[in-house]
Amino acid sequence: MRRIFFFVVSAGIVAGIIYVYWNYYSPVSEGFKEGRLEQLARKYQPFETFEGVLNCTDGKPFYFSVADKEIADSLSRYVAKPVRLHYVRYRRSLPWRGDNYASARLGRGQDIVDEVRALR
Repeated sequence: MRRIFFFVVSAGIVAGIIYVYWNYYSPVSEGFKEGRLEQLARKYQPFETFEGVLNCTDGKPFYFSVADKEIADSLSRYVAKPVRLHYVRYRRSLPWRGDNYASARLGRGQDIVDEVRALR
């Protein structure tokens, strides 16, 4: 009986670890977006995060978060200027990585910018 209980508990823990990794830490996609950086704001609810909006070249807004303070500082120099951003999209959001902009686009997820380059 103890073996069965141990096996069930172990399988549940392993399944939980796989679920958390798959949904919160494994990227679903990554790519580049180009456009004019419209906004970059620092938020403190409940963690300090940096949130931004990029007006893409196709006219659609791209809402993103920045987890690294150094990247946010470099982004602040490019507000109202054309930039190229590299982002990583995760399936689910974590509050210390930034906001979840599911209402701004279809589906869940979180876009984290990890690189910025000025255009022109």
